[in-house]
Amino acid sequence: MAYSNSCRIGTNGFSGGIWVLWSDNVIVNILGLLSQVVHMRISNGQSSSGFLYSAVNANTHRTTRCLLWDYLNSVANSIDEPWLIAGDFNSILDMFDRIGCAATFRNGCAYFKEFLFTNGLLDLDCCMSHFT
Repeated sequence: MAYSNSCRIGTNGFSGGIWVLWSDNVIVNILGLLSQVVHMRISNGQSSSGFLYSAVNANTHRTTRCLLWDYLNSVANSIDEPWLIAGDFNSILDMFDRIGCAATFRNGCAYFKEFLFTNGLLDLDCCMSHFT
């Protein structure tokens, strides 16, 4: 592999898992590890500026996913620098983002919307196929 550094959260059965890989010319400080997220500070090493990044692979179970929202809310309340959150949230913002309409998704949708709204975050949407 071309990357000499890594951090990994293992899978739970056939789901989950996060790998973060980086080269020596990037400085990555792991700030937090949960089963659903790796939270880190990334910089280029030539200046003190950088940004925070949270790599997410949210649990498919709504009750377990709530632990992720609690953790990310606590991160949001403690930072004052640029922050990128990306990954698989296993949540939708609107029912039109889903094929089929199960009522059980409405609560998960509300938690995700509340998290984004409370923390002033924006969904950048996807640039590929709408349904993957």
